[in-house]
Amino acid sequence: MRPITLLPTRALSTLGAHAAVIIPARMASKRFPGKPLALIGGKPLVQRTLERVKRARHVDEVFVATDDQRIANLIEGIGAKCIMTSHECESGTERVREASQQLSAEFDIIVNVQGDEPLIDPAHVDKLITHMKKNQADLVSTLACPIRSMKDFKSPNVVKVVFGLQNQALYFSRSPIPYLPSDFKGPDEEKSQENASDQHRPFKHLGIYAFRRNFLELSSQLSPSTLQALEDLEQLKILASGYTIRVLTVPSSAPDVNVPEDVEVIESYLVANSGDV
Repeated sequence: MRPITLLPTRALSTLGAHAAVIIPARMASKRFPGKPLALIGGKPLVQRTLERVKRARHVDEVFVATDDQRIANLIEGIGAKCIMTSHECESGTERVREASQQLSAEFDIIVNVQGDEPLIDPAHVDKLITHMKKNQADLVSTLACPIRSMKDFKSPNVVKVVFGLQNQALYFSRSPIPYLPSDFKGPDEEKSQENASDQHRPFKHLGIYAFRRNFLELSSQLSPSTLQALEDLEQLKILASGYTIRVLTVPSSAPDVNVPEDVEVIESYLVANSGDV
């Protein structure tokens, strides 16, 4: 495939670049219809995600992107910013890309935070933005944290990532990767992976991305790959086309909401942490 030629962009610096977070939200989730408006402790899920993201220090603007007027009414009703997108968006990234077209030219960095992350750590958002400001050659970056249970390691709902010595993603999979020899200490329900190097411990991919804005726009031209279809992971078309996804590591991640049963998990977390969200 002929490589994409990126459009010219203005020089970036730690002080000069502007970052916008776009939170894609849709009601038609297959596993949890109406998920963005599901109440968690009396507050809609997407609102909790929005409020957490707004705590990040290096975010200039936060938007929710949706094709549903009910979500738009909620977001605008709490004084936040919403961007309406078409019903044809096939993925969260596509919705974020379409929404970014409506932003002013000052935003060089676009961060995609999924709307089902009511406990997202604002520091994780800041980590990605800071990296993109300091590493101008990187087109897209994402996060990963160590997997500490065999249940998560084997679960197809937990996406695994392996990466190289320069923290470049080598592969993302729903299968257990990398292979763990029988004498490897973990992961299991009790032991952490402090004994392992980053390249050999299993890592969970966290579904947050920071894109260089022009790459987000032009990545829509990338052809879907066979592996992308097999794994149902849209980021694989970026790797298949020869581009680099930089993986930054964090110690841990909070639970997200995929199915209705997860609501109880989040509410229990809130109770245990005095409702601090």
